[in-house]
Amino acid sequence: MDKFKKNFLDFKTFTTKRNVFFIAYTFIALVVPFLNVDGRRVFMMSFLHKRLEFMGTVFDASQLYVLPLFIFMFAAWVLMWTALGGRVWCGWGCPQTILRVVFRDLLQGAILKLRVRKDKNRPLKLNTISKYLRYYLSLLIWSGLALVVSANLSWYFIDPPEWFSIIASGDFAQYPFVFSLWLGLSGFLILDIAFVGENFCKYICPYARIQAVFFDEETALVVYDEKRGNNTDGSQGIKNFARFIDKSGDCTDCLACVKVCPTGIDIRNGLQLGCIECLECVDACEPVMARKGVPNLIAWTTYRAMDGEKSRFVRPRTVSYAAIALICFVLVFVVKELKKDISLNLNHGAGTYQVDDGLVENSYFLLITNRTTKEKTFRVALKSPYELDIIRPKRDITLPADSVLKKALILQIPASKLVETDGKLFKFTVEIYDLDDPITPIDEIGGKFFTPSQE
Repeated sequence: MDKFKKNFLDFKTFTTKRNVFFIAYTFIALVVPFLNVDGRRVFMMSFLHKRLEFMGTVFDASQLYVLPLFIFMFAAWVLMWTALGGRVWCGWGCPQTILRVVFRDLLQGAILKLRVRKDKNRPLKLNTISKYLRYYLSLLIWSGLALVVSANLSWYFIDPPEWFSIIASGDFAQYPFVFSLWLGLSGFLILDIAFVGENFCKYICPYARIQAVFFDEETALVVYDEKRGNNTDGSQGIKNFARFIDKSGDCTDCLACVKVCPTGIDIRNGLQLGCIECLECVDACEPVMARKGVPNLIAWTTYRAMDGEKSRFVRPRTVSYAAIALICFVLVFVVKELKKDISLNLNHGAGTYQVDDGLVENSYFLLITNRTTKEKTFRVALKSPYELDIIRPKRDITLPADSVLKKALILQIPASKLVETDGKLFKFTVEIYDLDDPITPIDEIGGKFFTPSQE
């Protein structure tokens, strides 16, 4: 029990804090696709139905202008934390990092005993049948987990009940996108997590290339104290200009910080592109320095703090990023409140007009969208300076929940009543009324009626 507390419940270490954060993060990621507000998903961008659901509101394909707001909000949020804590997203929030911890440290390390957590970079030596079997067992288990993880990612784009129904049907021909998304993501995760690993972080991820642009002297980074370490310590075999070894430094050259680093860098050489700020090197160095009775050589701190000055978390850079994220968040809710649950659109049909037996006729296409969770029945009405008759539709229109209906609208008027127009068009307004509340129109849209010359 004492060993369990030391390894898993010691919240003084960043590793324990990060693992607890990973568990909470994973739970939230699994649960969010199933959460509803007023019968809608909390967040889902449905590829099959071409709509975005957010906090009980549906934005259809014509309203996806809100999508850039979500992108800017997420980007500003990540950049704010980058300016505050360096590459903390990579070490604490990136799914790649979390899944690598599950595969390498938990599955291959703690469970199958193929790896040692304190020496992540030691190559696997498959020199016994037992190790071969355990290695391929780890790949098999991870393949199953990859199917679960990719399914979870798919649920943010395909409603979970619909996804399960499609997968259970096994009808790849009818739903190639659903199966391709699921199996394609699974294949990528198997290849990436099991074989590419942290090379993705160092050589492929674009964020690794740009993140340093958002650092400043007040950004919290993984900092090695060179004044007490490499520059004066002779235990690493470093000779000074006088060609003799100076043993006055604190670093013992135990390489604990190097062995535990998932990307295999030596933090003693300074901040590098491969550092994902997992802070495991901080935990590795702390007990070694504690035995010497000196402060840790590695810390998550700022260069300004290393010089004895106070660092500011609230500064123009971080405030700007936070303001952008907040503005985008507010704008999403403003658009959400202004958005109509039922909307109307009108397009003129082919040709300008038709004249038959003294009757002038114009044809249109009426597009009615019902974004509510209930079936609605509508009545179409007109406001016009002339006595237009609705030839079609004659009946009320019933529209299911979450659906769009395209309906032909044919308007007619006797030519004798158009003596004042003489070949000029006139404007009218189409209104729709909900039969549950037939007093006030739900929506309206203007149109143009074309007329012939009276000569």
